[in-house]
Amino acid sequence: MAQLSTFMPLQTTSALVGRTRYRKTTDASRYNKDGQAALSLAIMQGNLPFVQNLLRQPDVDINGGNPKYQPPILEALEYQRYDVLKMLLQDPRIDSNIQNGQGYTALHLAIIYDDLVALQMLLDHTHIDINYLDSSGNSALLLAAMTYDGRNQKREAIIDVLVSHPKTSVNIQDHRGRSVLWHAANTSNRKLILQLARLPATDLEAPDDNGVTPSGQSRKRGDLEIAALLQNLFIFTEAFRCSFM
Repeated sequence: MAQLSTFMPLQTTSALVGRTRYRKTTDASRYNKDGQAALSLAIMQGNLPFVQNLLRQPDVDINGGNPKYQPPILEALEYQRYDVLKMLLQDPRIDSNIQNGQGYTALHLAIIYDDLVALQMLLDHTHIDINYLDSSGNSALLLAAMTYDGRNQKREAIIDVLVSHPKTSVNIQDHRGRSVLWHAANTSNRKLILQLARLPATDLEAPDDNGVTPSGQSRKRGDLEIAALLQNLFIFTEAFRCSFM
């Protein structure tokens, strides 16, 4: 491995990758002239020894201080640097729920990139908030449900993990009042509908801000099969509840 030399301020990330070298005593809080931190650049390069050295420094900007760029934990996820992601999550200084400029946390990015490995690592972290909302009011499960297309097996596996997590709020609503079940109905996700119906906490008839229920949305879309399924599930669960009253 080449000897590490000084941290060089370069204008672009593309110019930096493969060219910038560092020395072990580099000021951990230093940025290049574009405001990008040494830690983020090391993560993008996959320079694991330098990342380890930076994380030993008390002044390292582990959560990123420049809103122009992704926080380091999001860089690690985006570049699939799982070793780095593990190190960051083990550091007590890390904010595992930090958001980027678009309001996404690492958990949201794991959904967007269909990264089941990163998702599991994040969910194992003590301070991760599985119900944290992005700037559009979407939790991880809401985002996964609303972008489901019926063809992505990784997305389906991610939904399975999220809906079965004990801390998931199944009735959480986005900024338009749409629940996970509402989005499941809107995407004709029969499997997710049945998964949610098995959970006692699920509100099967929760309307959005326009008063449209999940079954109502299915009817609006012309999906009468899903609409009938939702209606039958509602009747069954109500009858079941009444039998214990």
